[in-house]
Amino acid sequence: MGRGLIHGDAWAGNLLAGPTPHAVLLGDWDSVSAGPREIDLVPSWHAARRYRDSPTWAGRFAARYGYDLSTSPAFELLMELRDFVQISGPLRHAAHSPRHAAALRQRLDGTRTRDTGRWSQV
Repeated sequence: MGRGLIHGDAWAGNLLAGPTPHAVLLGDWDSVSAGPREIDLVPSWHAARRYRDSPTWAGRFAARYGYDLSTSPAFELLMELRDFVQISGPLRHAAHSPRHAAALRQRLDGTRTRDTGRWSQV
C-alpha cells in the first residue's frame, strides 16, 4: 500500500456520524503521521483476532475494503505492535481492579509467548 498520511488509530470507535445520513467522519487525529498505510488497517484486523467471535469477519472486511492485510509481509509485526498498544487499556486500572489485572496478565503473557488467541475485553 506504500507510505503516506496515516491516521494512526483508525478503528470503529473513532467513527462519528457525519452531516448527512450516510456520511461518516473519522475523529481522534492526535496520532496522525506519515508511514506505511497498513497501519490504519491494523486495528480492525487486531480486533478480529483478539476480540471477535466470528473468524470470517476479517475476510469479509478485506473483501469489502479491497485489500487483505494478512497478505502483507509485515502483517505479524503490525499485529504485535498493536498488541503492545492494547496493553495500555488494562494497565491503567490493574492496580485497583482484579478484572483489569487479569486482562493485563493475559495480554502480557500473550505478547511474550506470541499467542494469537482471544483476549478478554475490559
